[in-house]
Amino acid sequence: MHLMLISAFNFNDFAPAVARHKALLSGWVRGRVGPASLCLVTTPSGSEPTFDPDVFVKGVGRPGRFWRLHALRGLSTLVSEMAARDELPDVALVIDRDSLFLPAAIAILKRHGIVVLHEVTEYPDVVLGNGVRGRLELEVFRRGALPRLDGVLVISPQIASWARGFTSSPIIRVAGIVDTSGPSPAGEPDSSRGVLIGYCGSLNEAKDGVSLLVRALAGIADRAVRLRVVAGPHSDEQRRDLDDVVRASGMENRVEVVGPVPSNEVQQLLSECHVLALPRPASRQAEGGFPTKLGEYLSTGRPVVVSAVGSIPGSLRHRSDALLVAPGDVGQLSAALEELVVDRRLRETIGRAGRTRAEQDWSPVRAAESIARFIENEVSARG
Repeated sequence: MHLMLISAFNFNDFAPAVARHKALLSGWVRGRVGPASLCLVTTPSGSEPTFDPDVFVKGVGRPGRFWRLHALRGLSTLVSEMAARDELPDVALVIDRDSLFLPAAIAILKRHGIVVLHEVTEYPDVVLGNGVRGRLELEVFRRGALPRLDGVLVISPQIASWARGFTSSPIIRVAGIVDTSGPSPAGEPDSSRGVLIGYCGSLNEAKDGVSLLVRALAGIADRAVRLRVVAGPHSDEQRRDLDDVVRASGMENRVEVVGPVPSNEVQQLLSECHVLALPRPASRQAEGGFPTKLGEYLSTGRPVVVSAVGSIPGSLRHRSDALLVAPGDVGQLSAALEELVVDRRLRETIGRAGRTRAEQDWSPVRAAESIARFIENEVSARG
């Protein structure tokens, strides 16, 4: 079964979801499900992701005002050329939700008899916003795109429930996808100069709670404990807001901020830490999504402290795979971090269990095989 992934706009090595999609394509090939290819809609020069050498990659568009027109023309040409060579993909997973691009891409693919899937990893109304344009795009997505899909991939049960309100197409949940095929994690870094807590994600406080983490750090008695923030793409205002919180907390000498960095460098930066934290606040976004970075955290073999929001409590066992804390509770977050700071044996035990959970539940090969079965048993059966 040949899978073609059609990328999102600005699909580059700094985009948070790129590691997930790279891992899926790699798992499709490694698991011998079939060939895999990637149609790059647009990729800014100098930030192209690197892929498994067995994945065929073809760029069809370019950034700019008319990116949709270039991308759709390129996609149509690519699919026609593949049809002429008798190399059409069996299934296409379209990532971009753009209200003009997605319906047109679905039409192009369906003309060639290709099964079309789409992935929903967050509530679309949260991503698109409540403005006039956001509401219009949401309506086009719900009524013009979702009903025409052959299947929908979702990241959580909450998103599945939302999608069922707008489509009768089959739905499959694919939560974390993280590549654990590399070398086993190295032993814990030297802690003689203090424990290093790591965080990777958005500087948007409403999304991932990084400012809460800074305040929790201030509550840890051991002044040698430090925090490394691996920041995703962010605005100058978001960086200034974080710097203000660091200064107000008196943490200037205990917090370092790096990034954005390419996805293939994130793992190393996290592995150099002793404890990893993801203090997502309670929000509609957190309720529906399942953070892709959580799988990356667990795969390092380092213990994770994470908020018990959304589908996270149903995916991880407290005090076994991770330490779960109440969202927004600085005191509880600080206490959980300090417990791991002072107890190396607990760090090692939870870190190993988290790594095992990532290997067993979120491996790319397992995800690829699940999607292939979904297509064969549910999507194709409807045809």
